[in-house]
Amino acid sequence: MYAPQPILEALIVQPFRPFRLELSNGEMINVTHPEQVWVFATEILVAKPGTNGDRRLYGGFSIIGLDHVVQVHRQQEIGP
Repeated sequence: MYAPQPILEALIVQPFRPFRLELSNGEMINVTHPEQVWVFATEILVAKPGTNGDRRLYGGFSIIGLDHVVQVHRQQEIGP
């Protein structure tokens, strides 16, 4: 199981820098705001961006087991 600590650390960096979560199925999830992710002991809840362009409204969410998180790609690893 992936430890929650790297995700928690990426969420509290000041100023916040977007990052990506790489999942075991190859999917990459972009995290563009620290309030987009809630971290629990064995899973994370990730809000999906809305489709209407209003960054305050999310378009649903996914609950992902930490055992499916492969890596956290920080901004310096994914470019500007």
